[in-house]
Amino acid sequence: MQQQPSKLIPYLIILLGLVGGYYFHAQTGGGFVPPVLLQESRDDIRALKNIRIDFTLLEKPEYKNLRFYAEFPITPGFPGKYDPFSN
Repeated sequence: MQQQPSKLIPYLIILLGLVGGYYFHAQTGGGFVPPVLLQESRDDIRALKNIRIDFTLLEKPEYKNLRFYAEFPITPGFPGKYDPFSN
């Protein structure tokens, strides 16, 4: 007559894991703290509506003398490494 393995051992391992996880979580102070939204941050976002961008920089000769030294239009090259098993 064969003896059935005990089903208690997997349950004890799961229980030990849950208790150990709770203990670790409690010791590290890993509680959830929701972020606090301050009133000042909302005022800062509203202040962004008043930003004006000065595009006169693009009209300066230093900007207009910039050169583009890349290949144009860009031609696609060999993508990635050679696959010896593709043939």
